[in-house]
Amino acid sequence: MAYGDEDNRANIVYCNGCYSSDDIVGAEQPSHADKPIMAFGGGVLLFFSPCVLLLIPSYVSYITGISFEDLTGEQDRGRIRKTTLKSSKFFIAGFSLIFILLGASSSFLGRLERHCCAEVI
Repeated sequence: MAYGDEDNRANIVYCNGCYSSDDIVGAEQPSHADKPIMAFGGGVLLFFSPCVLLLIPSYVSYITGISFEDLTGEQDRGRIRKTTLKSSKFFIAGFSLIFILLGASSSFLGRLERHCCAEVI
């Protein structure tokens, strides 16, 4: 698509040849309320995909430090359940923290770039 093609773009602010997807005419964006629902639904679909379901027993064994035989055995199930829940909570908290920080830093850098871009033009 050539510069100045007004059929598909409107009021595009160019910054080193890039433009925002918000500026494309006819591109309907989901509302802010729908985005968390869509993200959650995508995560659920990903979790139930066949390639992920096969990995769950090995992840649980790795997180807890308990072998799969001990997890499925009948001895000391209370201790195993507490260890599994505690270790899983720390794993989820750490994993979430890393990805939240990555997302926040990416958003910050994007806004900084957009702010600097607006000042240049």
